[in-house]
Amino acid sequence: MASQTLPFMYRQSIEGMQQILLECWARFRKGGNLFALRLALDCHKEIFNQAANGVSVLAVKKITEKANALGIE
Repeated sequence: MASQTLPFMYRQSIEGMQQILLECWARFRKGGNLFALRLALDCHKEIFNQAANGVSVLAVKKITEKANALGIE
């Protein structure tokens, strides 16, 4: 069950951050809000972090589960 919900959670998280990004850029363009620009930078970093680490974490977990099922530790 968890292996099915985790990819969904990654996707939902990234989609949420993309919505935040749209709002950040709109506010920055409208009034030069530097806080919005900083938040946009943080969102981009987190999206990259999730994309880089999320998939690999799932892959390692899957391989570990298969190895454990075979009695390999």
